[in-house]
This record gives sequence, C-alpha cells and structure tokens, in this order.
Amino acid sequence: MLAGHYATALVADQHTSKKTLFFLLVASMLPDLLWHVFTLIGFEETTPTNILEMTLKNLSPDMRYDHDLIPTFGWMILLFGIGRLGFKSHKVGLIAAFLFLLHNLADYGGGYPHHVFGPDTPSVGYAAYKTVPLLAVAYEAVFTTILLFIFFRTERRRGILRKPGNMAAIIGLFVFNIVFMLSAATMSWGERLGLPEINSVFLATIPNLMVVYWGMLFFLFYFVRKTTPASSVA
Repeated sequence: MLAGHYATALVADQHTSKKTLFFLLVASMLPDLLWHVFTLIGFEETTPTNILEMTLKNLSPDMRYDHDLIPTFGWMILLFGIGRLGFKSHKVGLIAAFLFLLHNLADYGGGYPHHVFGPDTPSVGYAAYKTVPLLAVAYEAVFTTILLFIFFRTERRRGILRKPGNMAAIIGLFVFNIVFMLSAATMSWGERLGLPEINSVFLATIPNLMVVYWGMLFFLFYFVRKTTPASSVA
C-alpha cells in the first residue's frame, strides 16, 4: 500500500492542535522509508533491481527491520518519543506511533510477505501483492476512498474551505497512485512498452521508489496546507 498510508496521516492530523502534518506524513510512511534506506545500505535486499522490470507481483522485498512484527514496536516507541519531546505532546507521540502500527497492519492485510522477525520466523499477513495483486489494489482503493471521505467531511464541518483546484490536486494524487499501481500489478512497464533490457543506474528500483514516495509526501504537504479563507470562496 502507498497512497492509503498517506491518507491515514491526513485524517490523523485533524486531531491535533499543533503543526504536525509533515511529521505525521513521515510517520505514516516510515516503514517504507526505512525499507528504502536499509536496502541501500545493504541491511535488506529487494529484487528486481531495475524498476522497468518491477511489478507488484514479482517485487520481492526483505523488510525484516521495518515491517516485521517485533521491530514494529521498537519504531513505535521511537516515534512516541519524538512526538512527546519534539511537540511536547503525548497525544502527538501516540498518534505517530499508531500510524506506524496501522501502516504495518494494513500491509499485513494487503501487501508483501512479512514475518515475526526475519524469514525464518512465522509469517504474518496474507502477501496479497504476491497472490492477488489486483484485489490488493482494490483493497487500497477502498481504504483510501473511505479515509479521504472522512478527511474532507471533517474539514467541511470545521469550516475549512478549499478551492476546486486544490481538492482536485489532493484527490488526483491518490487516483494517479491507484491507476499506476493497477498498470504495474502483473505486467512491468518494460514489458508493457516492449522495451529491451536496459541496465542503468538511473533505473535502479529503490532510488526511483524513493523519488516517488518523497515526491508524494511533499506534494501532499504543500497542497493540504493550502486552505481558502471563507470570504474568498464564491
């Protein structure tokens, strides 16, 4: 899951009185952001290494230090501490920790194979991306739609107004994500475009995924913060 995790942060941010949006966006996606870093430094391994060969079904990520069950609780404690010390708020810390937990629980329901701690321990979750990738994307679409509905409904009730273009930008990002995931669920873009095998450092899977994940984070941070004074809306 990708877009759905960010959607959890949008809803969670509505329940704090501090400027927590960026921190909560990071917390909601931290398991994946850690996966990228740990892969780059060699602690974990992800194949295929060429993003043009990647599909949801054939991607094989080792996520033992960020998605497996036991490390999850360690990262939750760290996020709680950052929220408590950085924002002087137990509530912010608890919300950040819960977002991390929710990320992994959602992935156990519709993501890649995960374990208690390491591949030699019992598995948790259903590995839906491997077995039923199209159904897994549908699960994310429903999950995301519900959260966005809650987010915009809460804003309306609180008198927070947005121009149509702003709402379209926020919703459009999630729609694009779902469509893109569907397009690469079972067939890689290399196959879809009939491309020959291309070996290039610029096509490395993890660096390209980092660009996508961080690009989405900053995109949402920019547009979600932009609200419209009531007097300027017709």
